[in-house]
Amino acid sequence: MSHVSELALRKLKERMQLSKRAEEVIRDVIEEAAMELSVSSGVSNARDEARELRIIAERYPSIIKVLEILRERPHYTRELLDKLNTWGYGLEEVRRCEYYGLIKREWGDCDRKSKFRRRCLWNYITERGLRLLALIEGEEE
Repeated sequence: MSHVSELALRKLKERMQLSKRAEEVIRDVIEEAAMELSVSSGVSNARDEARELRIIAERYPSIIKVLEILRERPHYTRELLDKLNTWGYGLEEVRRCEYYGLIKREWGDCDRKSKFRRRCLWNYITERGLRLLALIEGEEE
């Protein structure tokens, strides 16, 4: 538990009497809120990152499919959404993956197979995304 969340919990306990269960729930809520606020700042150690990745995977299980597809090879967005077989919600999941640093998105030329000369937004899985998949696969065994 981070120093900030420990301090917040201590202040709350000074003002209220909390049961052990209430204390656990509040601790989890504080840690999730701290994680949401510090996504872009990075994580202090591997254990905190693993916990953060587990929370992301539990909260948004549909991002796992996005990461599994991108682990094979990079895809441009239209191609990825076709593979996901969903457009509106799929794009939301792709953007969520980018927000959490699980994928990166860059503009580049489309495949030579494409009959159109246009630019495509390519999606690449990051090391953090690979760690999330490894963490999930390790739990399934």
